[in-house]
Amino acid sequence: MGVDVTFPTFTAFRSYLYTYVRNTALDYLKHQHIEQDYANKMAEMPEMPEEDELNREEEYQKLFSLIDELPEQCRKVFLMALDGKKNKEIADALQISVVTVKTQKMRAMQKIKKHLPMLFFSSLFGMKSGPPSALSTVPEEKPHAHV
Repeated sequence: MGVDVTFPTFTAFRSYLYTYVRNTALDYLKHQHIEQDYANKMAEMPEMPEEDELNREEEYQKLFSLIDELPEQCRKVFLMALDGKKNKEIADALQISVVTVKTQKMRAMQKIKKHLPMLFFSSLFGMKSGPPSALSTVPEEKPHAHV
């Protein structure tokens, strides 16, 4: 399964080997630096006070109850999107159109956003403001005139 590589000269092989070892060592050192930076940032983060943890727990409970209140198809689409599924994958799995997937995600996000504090909503999805882009692929619905 390996690739047979031949070198025209011993000098070419030595040059290749030197470059490979150097690049591997540099990659390792760069990775060590990234790990150290991460460890330093984690050490600098303040711990959440107990009251904040209790508020967060209440907000998560509210989020889960809101998800449970969604219509069945809307809930399925939303949960699959939270699991990282792409619109096409969701559509195929549920045998619905991609447009329906986008609409259901938008409706779910609007309902949840309406009932959760914006600060929690933003921190939940790692955003500064607004819904996560992966879930908000459809612009807000405009009211339709009923005839």
